[in-house]
Amino acid sequence: MLSRQRHPKIPNEIPKEIPPHRISSLNPVKLRSSDYIDASGLAPLAIAFGPTQNPAQLWYSLSKKSETQPFPPTSKGFLYFYQDLHTLVESGIRLRLTSSNSPSFLASGEDLIAPSGAPWHIPLPALAVDRKHARIVNQLLRENMVTQDDLSHYRTLFGKRWQQWAPQLLTRITQEFPVDFSRVLTTTVVTGEALYRLKLPHIFGLKEQGPWNGSAIVRFEASTLPKYAGSRVIHLRILRIVNPVTPNATGPQTTRIVKPEAGALLAFYRPSSPILAADADVPADVKPDADAELELEPEPWTYNIDRQTINAQALRALWDSEETRSRNTDPSSVVHPL
Repeated sequence: MLSRQRHPKIPNEIPKEIPPHRISSLNPVKLRSSDYIDASGLAPLAIAFGPTQNPAQLWYSLSKKSETQPFPPTSKGFLYFYQDLHTLVESGIRLRLTSSNSPSFLASGEDLIAPSGAPWHIPLPALAVDRKHARIVNQLLRENMVTQDDLSHYRTLFGKRWQQWAPQLLTRITQEFPVDFSRVLTTTVVTGEALYRLKLPHIFGLKEQGPWNGSAIVRFEASTLPKYAGSRVIHLRILRIVNPVTPNATGPQTTRIVKPEAGALLAFYRPSSPILAADADVPADVKPDADAELELEPEPWTYNIDRQTINAQALRALWDSEETRSRNTDPSSVVHPL
């Protein structure tokens, strides 16, 4: 019997003793029972289209330091091309977990979750730019799920920046995305023909290290507070905690950042010092003046997107993209891809 290697270092090629999963399609409406795969514990997962094609590698988690994490247990289901209802940039390869090898279970299944807490996903721009995905791209072209124009657009838009910028893509202001509270919030904003780098280094109280460890799924949302009426001010909503939030033992010993909790807005105790109160982007663990006192109630983190900053420009693009999408969407025509 052929054995499967577990937790290997990144090989130069697929080891011969690991047979690839041979599948017929990435189109969810054309999948067959024979396309059902078991990726549990594999690093990488090898797939091929047709009986003679060389396999492609898919990694569950692969860091820039070439650290790998195998697919989790019960990673059984169907690889498919997720087509976003509104924009191609949010489309990509996913693994739909199902309890049976029957494609009829696709609609009731759930997408595999990545370590970040977001769906495991290889976005279309990554497929277009990274040559290691060439076999997958060729299959998508054969099935008319993408066009050469789509691929050329993202290759031109991203170019070499794909390797340098954050792989997390945002296309609208209310889009959910993962964050690590011990790291700088960095994402890549894509709207139409424009590309921005959104970097908020002080949002979690970071200088060199943040006060909190842990991670979550979050989203920006427009402020409804009366004092911001008439202004385009946003908050950050913590939707759900992925990894428990705990104090960072090597971080600052005191912090004004309130411990992040699921369902709450990111908040901090604002000092009465006018210097610190003037900008929501200041480090939240900077000590106030000696006679300054913290307010009794924490305030939500805020950002006025009409400020004249690079970050505000990126956030305005997300806001405008959301408004355009809302105007152009007919709710009665929205059907989930699966």
